[in-house]
Amino acid sequence: MLAPAARPFNRPGWIFELKYDGFRVLAGTNDKKPHLISRRGNDLLPCYPEIGACLLELREMVMDGELVVLDAHGRSDFETLRRRLALRRPTSVEFAAKKTRAAIFAFDLLELQGKDVRMLPLLKRKQLLKEELRGAESIRYQEQLGLEGIVAKHCGAPYRRGRASG
Repeated sequence: MLAPAARPFNRPGWIFELKYDGFRVLAGTNDKKPHLISRRGNDLLPCYPEIGACLLELREMVMDGELVVLDAHGRSDFETLRRRLALRRPTSVEFAAKKTRAAIFAFDLLELQGKDVRMLPLLKRKQLLKEELRGAESIRYQEQLGLEGIVAKHCGAPYRRGRASG
């Protein structure tokens, strides 16, 4: 795994993304069914139904992103996100979904309308994702302050599954 740096480097062909304090997820729809899967393969949709509702408003796609709950200042609140994951009773889940809405900050597009786009350059995938998410309420492609850090990515890289290693 790569070690954190004190300052970002400046090198052609690289971009920097904000790092959110949440759960890494694959989210999307296929056959008109929403999916929200954690890095470990767990189905998170029962705990965050507002995300499923938003996914159904989008075209069929699969995206990579970070599931968060935002506080009153717009910063990710990991403890509230974690507490929501522990809820099991449908009435409790419904109440929490209204009181502490979850959001996804999507940063990569893997499939669009059944087509695998992972081999496209990163910047092209990001442009497609930004266009697809225009107007989505709970799934966002935007920047936010007060986050955990930033992540460097090579502009022309295809999508690679899993954590980066150094």
